[in-house]
Amino acid sequence: MVIVDIIKPINKYKVQIVFDNKIHLHPRLGVYESSCELLQMIDWLGQEAIKDWTKTHELIEAERAVNKIPPIRKSLSIRMGSRTLSYVNHLFLLNGILKQGLKISLELLKEKGLADHIDLLEYQTRLDKLEEVFKPIKIFRHKVAAHTSFAKPDKDSDLTQFDSLLNLVPDPGSSVMGNRSFAYKINDKLSLVSILTFKTDVEQYFTDWAELYTYVFEPLKKHFKHTRGRIEL
Repeated sequence: MVIVDIIKPINKYKVQIVFDNKIHLHPRLGVYESSCELLQMIDWLGQEAIKDWTKTHELIEAERAVNKIPPIRKSLSIRMGSRTLSYVNHLFLLNGILKQGLKISLELLKEKGLADHIDLLEYQTRLDKLEEVFKPIKIFRHKVAAHTSFAKPDKDSDLTQFDSLLNLVPDPGSSVMGNRSFAYKINDKLSLVSILTFKTDVEQYFTDWAELYTYVFEPLKKHFKHTRGRIEL
């Protein structure tokens, strides 16, 4: 699967709404293009992490075979940490663009009487589901990846602040971040992430976004005048 195919419906159902002698493109110009660029960045980060993880563990097993202690596990941990922090922030950027892009479009559609096909309860239910699915990424981003809880406590406990410093990298030999704690148990104020699951994560997070865009925009074709994708008011 080409990763950008996940959000193709966003571009497929774009529409020009003409009023006050101006053409208003929705979804807004740049939403689809920037989303594709971020997806490609995420794909590159994930693919590089998988290759690094696989190659390094092959070297680790080779060293173990001759009874050597594999020090390269620590350097792998550093690289995994760096990529995962970038991965989480890229996901957050992409989610924010899609969320704001749809919000702006929906406000205009409602203002121009073009939103009768939208069940607002259904729309909000879908948004709530998206928020719930994305919650672990949001938590990790706010407590670790964008700024540590230690640097920006926001009423966090001392334990959460200190744990945020521990989770800038995974344990040596692990890809999971968010599970290190001074209390020797997983801190429920953080969340678990792993860049090695990026393909599943991206499909889970953004297929539903594409379907929500389709829900909002696809029915607008009944309003098209003469030119495909154009609504004149």
